[in-house]
Amino acid sequence: MRKIKKIVALCMVVTMMFSIYGCKGKKTDNNSKNGEKTTEDYGPAPVIEDNEDWETTEEANTEDGEYASADDTDLLGMNFDSGDVAGFTTYVNGGDYQIYIKDGELIADIVKTGDLEHSCQLYYDGFPMEKGCVYELSFDVHSDVACCLEWRVQLNGGDYHAYASEKVAVTTEIQTVDCEFTMEEDSDPAPRFAINMGAFDENNGDPGAHKIFFDNFSLVIKDSSKAEKIEGVPT
Repeated sequence: MRKIKKIVALCMVVTMMFSIYGCKGKKTDNNSKNGEKTTEDYGPAPVIEDNEDWETTEEANTEDGEYASADDTDLLGMNFDSGDVAGFTTYVNGGDYQIYIKDGELIADIVKTGDLEHSCQLYYDGFPMEKGCVYELSFDVHSDVACCLEWRVQLNGGDYHAYASEKVAVTTEIQTVDCEFTMEEDSDPAPRFAINMGAFDENNGDPGAHKIFFDNFSLVIKDSSKAEKIEGVPT
């Protein structure tokens, strides 16, 4: 009986040895190179169960570029207390001026107004506009001489036509410009906010060298209920 048990045990050991040898001696697939394992070497891929916390394709696309407007969002929302011009840029076409910050205001120091309304222009890029959306633009302004300027939310290219604009008579007293408007044209992912400070008939001639002071720029979304969403907003 003991002899039979020994034979059975020996057979089991031999069987196990052949099994181990078979695993170690697996032939490498022809697609494997330099010892790298192929998909077949690793066996079938595991099945991953659905997870409610995962980001859906629609959500991912929204983060990647779809601009979702929200009421009370301020697309400008800037003052100059930090001493930074906050992304504003100068443009001249026959005019001459520079900008700087003093006492928490942005100052357009105009040496020459030029012959065109946009001979001296202050502008800001980097926000979208949606068709059907209602906006409210406001800012504070005054000057050391009476003069005229024009603010514009406009197409940034082509004929640069305005989506909304207004001429403003500026005096030495601080005033708050405030205008509510609806974007009537197709949504624009990259318009331009511009202020023309060049030659205007309302100036009754060239006002000469002067300074215009700006503060508290704001462009607030008042009603986005009828807004047309924008996809692919540029960075």
